[in-house]
Amino acid sequence: MNLYAKLSKVGFLKNYASKFLAVAFLGIHVPLIGIILFVIFNEGALSSTSVIVLTLLLTLAATGVTLYVLNKLLAPLKLAKSSLKNYLENQEIPQLPLDYKDEVGELLKDLQFSIQTLDQLLETKQNTIEVLSHDLRSPSITINMLTDMLQKKKSDEEKAVVIEHIKTTVNEQLQLISSTLENLKNETQTNGKLHKEQLKLKEILLEVIASQKVAMENKNIQLNFNPSSELPFTGNEAAFRQVFANLINNAIKFSELNSEIKIIAKILDKEMHIDFVDQGLGFDKKDAEALFKPFTEHSRKGTQDEMSGGMGLFISRRFINKHSGTLEASSEGPNKGSTFSIQLPLN
Repeated sequence: MNLYAKLSKVGFLKNYASKFLAVAFLGIHVPLIGIILFVIFNEGALSSTSVIVLTLLLTLAATGVTLYVLNKLLAPLKLAKSSLKNYLENQEIPQLPLDYKDEVGELLKDLQFSIQTLDQLLETKQNTIEVLSHDLRSPSITINMLTDMLQKKKSDEEKAVVIEHIKTTVNEQLQLISSTLENLKNETQTNGKLHKEQLKLKEILLEVIASQKVAMENKNIQLNFNPSSELPFTGNEAAFRQVFANLINNAIKFSELNSEIKIIAKILDKEMHIDFVDQGLGFDKKDAEALFKPFTEHSRKGTQDEMSGGMGLFISRRFINKHSGTLEASSEGPNKGSTFSIQLPLN
């Protein structure tokens, strides 16, 4: 990779083909030009036969050196091949160089992205299977037990209580199925290319906040969002609506009754900064990154036993990353509230 890296720094060798041509030209033509100049300025120093023999020998030597150097120039392609083979055989994710701008550099970037995406899909699939096998089986077992109890109850009042339990369990199972399927659909959308357009952050956020009105009223939560401008930016509208809905829903879910949620949005140094601040359950600082893993073990119920699908933050970060932004979580500790911060470049 050293030769490829050095040639990539040369201004006029911007594409991969020009690197090959430059090496081939120098390797074959420079020795010939040197011989011609020697003969011109040293006429009669060598016989015709000597010139021919020397020319052939230098040409063969130059060709050998050129082929050796060109083989070295194939290093990034060999690295790509070995990295892909190693992943397929050993499931090891490579760390390919991503700062080269020519065709091979783009190939390395695409390969790194494809391997990471494939690995995430496989992990998500496995996690989904585990969640479905556990969380969908448990309610079924409960329903079966409640049905047995129903057969043993004699009074109408006792039967009514059991039936109500069955209804609650069925509704929770339906909610889990719907949430899981919706999350899987949204996760699939993060793998494709997103259409981007000019948007107004204030308008989108106010509409998403309005859609969460019932959930906020049920817990008597006040949500404060008072931007000073429309806050224009470029992005995919459906993706940002999903991200904002996930973050606001999370803030409501993990907030106590009669609490407050703040959304602070501003533009600093050509970046959009958006903070979602709640006064809820919070989390240990060391668990901040784990929250963004699909079906993380740190997933939990809300303050009123609201269900969690386990993929909302994972999908949200994927959408933000596809806009070259970042989504981070912070908290001072359990029961000290949480802040989810988005930083989005505007150029």
